[in-house]
Amino acid sequence: MAAVDVVIPCYKYGEMLPAAVRSVLTQRDVELRVLIIDDASGDGSADVARALAATDSRIEVREHATNQGYIATFNEGVRDWAKAEYTVLIDADDALTCGALARAIELLAAHPAVGFVYGSVKVWNGDPAEIETDEQPARAAVYDGRTWLRRRFLEGVNSVSTPTVVMRTSVQKEAGGYATDLPHTADFHLWMRCALLADVGYLSGGPQALWRMHGNNMSLAYETDGGLADLQYRLQAFMAVVGFAGDGLPGGRGLERRMRRRLAGEALSRAVKLHGVDPASVGGDVGHLREAERRLSAFAEETIDGSLLRVPAWYLIRLSAVVSPRQRVLLRSALGVVSGRPLRRWYNGRRWVRHGL
Repeated sequence: MAAVDVVIPCYKYGEMLPAAVRSVLTQRDVELRVLIIDDASGDGSADVARALAATDSRIEVREHATNQGYIATFNEGVRDWAKAEYTVLIDADDALTCGALARAIELLAAHPAVGFVYGSVKVWNGDPAEIETDEQPARAAVYDGRTWLRRRFLEGVNSVSTPTVVMRTSVQKEAGGYATDLPHTADFHLWMRCALLADVGYLSGGPQALWRMHGNNMSLAYETDGGLADLQYRLQAFMAVVGFAGDGLPGGRGLERRMRRRLAGEALSRAVKLHGVDPASVGGDVGHLREAERRLSAFAEETIDGSLLRVPAWYLIRLSAVVSPRQRVLLRSALGVVSGRPLRRWYNGRRWVRHGL
């Protein structure tokens, strides 16, 4: 059986931790080691972790005396602790679906040049019964790493959901850990670096993991004020990959220009949406809305380092200021087309995410 090391970082997710651990321990056809790292939760989460470890010798628990932050915690697990052939990182509030590891490892074993495999994720309300849903046949696809990376630059979005990823540990070690200066997009940055080193596998046909949506999801902090921080960190991740790749990214300058234009268009699209927000829904703070719009537009202009007249979305944002609310809805639909928003997508309650290549 293939050996898999699974890292489960936990910060104040003790009540959700048992479901995540159970989803891992019930995986078939794999030899498991599980490391739970409690990042000084201080709320009893470490007690839950120790209780789980007492029931299964495959579980190891580490407790931080002081909070290290999730990037340092991730690196402690996947970079420093993991030594099996394959590595998985799953947050304590998420879960794997039945047979997820076996399906991913089958693809990795059949294609030695593949560095990591990912798949679709399903929004989850925490119902334990969904973890043991009957397995669905998986359809595998393998992409040349640089071809996959090129598509990420052209679309400007992260298509990979972390709990679905099964990484070849040797590739993980070569790529290094998560970047500490990219708290929101460190995972995206890592996937892109890995794509420079190896091919990428994708599994469709059913979800590989369950993503729990709740009020404390870390990603929500980057979606306020129109999601400006999300855009800024995505741009930083792309530029870090450009620096990392050097001449190893064919057509790098052209890809960078197209990526910047895509992000600028998305920023303007978000500004249009803010323009249509009812001020009453944000406590009547019209000034805050207008400032958020201004900052998004400024980001767009800085990102392309030139005239926004080159971005089709700019014309729509100017029109949105003078048309009726009903016409503004039509403009938003048009904006989704001209800014290149992916047409195949799923909704996770906050945003649309593209899957596959």
